[in-house]
Amino acid sequence: MSNRIDQEKETLREMVTLYCRHRLKATSMPEPYEQLVDYAYKRLERCRWGTKKPNCHQCRVHCYAPDKRQQVREIMKWAGPRMIIYAPIKAMRYLINSMKPNPTVAERANRRVDEPRKNSRGLNTHE
Repeated sequence: MSNRIDQEKETLREMVTLYCRHRLKATSMPEPYEQLVDYAYKRLERCRWGTKKPNCHQCRVHCYAPDKRQQVREIMKWAGPRMIIYAPIKAMRYLINSMKPNPTVAERANRRVDEPRKNSRGLNTHE
């Protein structure tokens, strides 16, 4: 799995699952949390930075709605420290990525050439 967006999606799902299982004591992910993960996936697919994206908390552009952003922040605040125990490789990858510099506007323009955006149905769009 080399795609940065796919790694982010996998890590997010892992964190939400961990939160639901241990914090909420749920055996499966409740529907509101499934919807939150789906929302986050859509936001990640449309990330303007493409594979050069920074970790979301470092990004200058906040693409989540304020209520969703607060929910994700709460989940990550709880699950983040526990990821070292439950998913150490993902936690280390996150820490390494957080040390990388944020992309510039010029790098964003380059993304458009080599990484076409996809619409909600997964089809490439022309910008």
